[in-house]
Amino acid sequence: RLQGWCLTSLNRTPNGPLSMARALVCLSLATAAVASATAADGDELALLQVGATVARADACQCLSWKDVYAKHGVECGRGPELMFAGGYFMKPFLGEEFCTKFYEKLSGSFCTQLFNGQPRDEQWCYVSSACKDPGANMTVGSVKSKLCKPGTDTMLGQMTPEQLHKVAVAEDKDPGLVFKMAYPVHKVDGHNGLDWPAAEACLQQPSGANCTVVQEVQRAGKPMIFDSKDGHPPFGVIIGNRAYESHFTAWFFDTVSNSTALWENPSKMNEYSCVYGCSL
Repeated sequence: RLQGWCLTSLNRTPNGPLSMARALVCLSLATAAVASATAADGDELALLQVGATVARADACQCLSWKDVYAKHGVECGRGPELMFAGGYFMKPFLGEEFCTKFYEKLSGSFCTQLFNGQPRDEQWCYVSSACKDPGANMTVGSVKSKLCKPGTDTMLGQMTPEQLHKVAVAEDKDPGLVFKMAYPVHKVDGHNGLDWPAAEACLQQPSGANCTVVQEVQRAGKPMIFDSKDGHPPFGVIIGNRAYESHFTAWFFDTVSNSTALWENPSKMNEYSCVYGCSL
């Protein structure tokens, strides 16, 4: 059609600026057409390769947690959800807290701690079965679980405490639990590490062997939780030269006798506050 327009236009238009302009347009179109025809095979292959790359990338994007359980035949606990505690056989004991009240109700598609409550920081999510990423090597239902990568996936562990609190409120989840699902917890040889009161004391008065641990965490600059003796708030997280504490809210203490109200409003149970290095 363009070729016909050019021939007709040049034949019918008298000499002059308009004729010259149309001639230049047709020359440009003709040049582009020749170049396109010459490179057609190569371009087609390149487009196919780009399309395949995009398809692979899309297949490896984290899926919405609750969609995984509702639409993809996954039973919570059959995947890595309870791996930190030993696996599926722990579901009768931990299923309500981590499956029913957490994973199965999350609308987000962010990565969570693979080894919750431990010092390791690997995070994971579910992806399409079409994902070819080397880290997506466990098939569960009609999907795969995948180890997440910083800079590629949305990871709770890469978020600040302020961002985590927004996630907890948006998802209506216990902010204390979201903290634990985001950051590693300090341990020593698999046993309880330095507890939060001792770690907090080291921030104020850094002396003694215990404080060497805190200083190492500060130098590393990565989030590390120092837990309480029983695993419940208050506990803290140190990130570089800043520290935050997770503690029960006033609402929690006012409502603690009403367990129904507590579990209907989990995002109100805990809050975070900066306790050290807050002006940095």
